[in-house]
Amino acid sequence: MSYTEYLSEANMPAGKKKIILAAIDLFSKKGFHGTSTAKIAETAGMSQATLFKYFKTKDDLLNSIISAGFPPILASFVAGINQEKNLEDMIHLLVFNRFEFMKKNQKLVRIFFQEFIINKEFNSNLKNMIKNGPINPKLKKLYLILSKSDKHFNNNLSITQVFRIIMGPLFAYFSQCFIFYIESENEEEDLLLIEKQIYQSLIKNN
Repeated sequence: MSYTEYLSEANMPAGKKKIILAAIDLFSKKGFHGTSTAKIAETAGMSQATLFKYFKTKDDLLNSIISAGFPPILASFVAGINQEKNLEDMIHLLVFNRFEFMKKNQKLVRIFFQEFIINKEFNSNLKNMIKNGPINPKLKKLYLILSKSDKHFNNNLSITQVFRIIMGPLFAYFSQCFIFYIESENEEEDLLLIEKQIYQSLIKNN
């Protein structure tokens, strides 16, 4: 499910949804600090008064995007992972399906990526959500399944390290394609290479 699809089904006023979608579009293009609430309201076809009815500040709006964006991201990250697959098959699923999700949600992922680098408050809020929010038990479950899927899995790796090993190359490749706009000559070959890199990083060195 894409973020737009998730938001369309969310139980919130239509005007609030329009403001969130307008903010995502503008934040992804101009950045958080380069976007005014006036421009967001104009793009959404709303007044600033209506915007401030739903969000007290622009920071509140950004935090709402984070909170609303996590459920579909989380669902996508763990979907299809089960103990019946071996480690290589699960990595293949993680790499190809998750990158497809990132492509479908380019604007949202671009905001996460950009703000995580330059916005200390955003960085802190996101880390707190990962540590204390609903994603934490999901990551623990994923770690447990991965660790039992292959006798060569390196059990000395922490949950955080495994998450970074998997997501790091995907975010790097995403930034190449959709932030720096360096076109890939062969996406499938690139993702297969990322698969191999992740697998080699998760198993014990003989």
